[in-house]
Amino acid sequence: MQKKGISLNCPVRIALDRSEDMVITGKRHSYLCQWKVSFNDDGVFSALSMDVYANGGCTADYSAGVIQKAMLCMDSAYKCDNTLVRGYACKTHLPSNTACRGTGGPQGTFFSEDIISRVAAYLKKDANEIREKNLYHTGDFTHYNQSVDTCTVHQCWDEVIEQANYSERKADIERFNRENRYRKRGLSTVPLKYGVSFPTRVLMQAGALVLVYTDGSVLLSHGGIEMGQGLHTKMIQVASRVLQIPTHKIHITDTATDKVPNTSPSAASSSSDLNGMAVKDACEKIIQRLEPYVTQNPTGSWEDWVKAAYFDRVSLSAAGFYKWWALVECALQRTYMDNEGSCYAACCLLGIWVVAVNDVGI
Repeated sequence: MQKKGISLNCPVRIALDRSEDMVITGKRHSYLCQWKVSFNDDGVFSALSMDVYANGGCTADYSAGVIQKAMLCMDSAYKCDNTLVRGYACKTHLPSNTACRGTGGPQGTFFSEDIISRVAAYLKKDANEIREKNLYHTGDFTHYNQSVDTCTVHQCWDEVIEQANYSERKADIERFNRENRYRKRGLSTVPLKYGVSFPTRVLMQAGALVLVYTDGSVLLSHGGIEMGQGLHTKMIQVASRVLQIPTHKIHITDTATDKVPNTSPSAASSSSDLNGMAVKDACEKIIQRLEPYVTQNPTGSWEDWVKAAYFDRVSLSAAGFYKWWALVECALQRTYMDNEGSCYAACCLLGIWVVAVNDVGI
């Protein structure tokens, strides 16, 4: 292929099969983490030093952002007053790795859980006991010096332990492991703190366009990409609640820059927040314009108010916009050695779960 391309003096198209494509395509960064931790007899952390090495592959790609995310997520839901973390994006001879779901967050969380497990084994204690003693509280500060506000992780933790019948299941598993030499079972409960926002302030914005027609139907456009996560459904629900009309009256169009320009990526766990607030802003403008007609005809229907506004030559279209004001200082612009500024618009310790207990039989 290479020789033929050179002899023709033109580009050559290469069609790879799936196995070859998977070999040469960049994937999630693999990591090496070396850490030292100080703790008391109860397992409460007092100091932590960590060096994180990411296999970036043969090009830089987004390795700097991925290693940054791992460094910010290495505390998971656990507090340690004295923390030093250093990150290195390593150039290797392998295919260039890139951003995957979580963008370094899962790896950083894995490091903290490894520390918890090893400390528990050293103290001969239940790992959940170590986890619970080190969880964040409201008013604590992370290792990047951001305040943890409205921390409900303890409430979530207690509910999960109770609903999962953790003590009973643990006793059953210990009995099973004593009675079986080669087959073993395990049980784990893992809390999580995850920062919600882009690391760049300029991306924390979104727009929306709401069009209301004289038959009462609503056409909604926003800047987010629907990829199976239910974003379109959420935007319809936001518009339905603000406009106070059924969802079947609201229709949504695929994202297009001729409707909403300069859109931010649908990433960083912020698409619903950003675009939802932009939709809310546009719908509130429509509601404000319809208020006089609702006052004149309080028993009328949505269609009546819309038609009255139309005949009165009132605009029934509105553009919405929202920027996330809470981001004081973006991570890429903050001074890491001084440890100043907030990295995330929100640190979520809310505890969302669908299945508290999952049994897998093999």
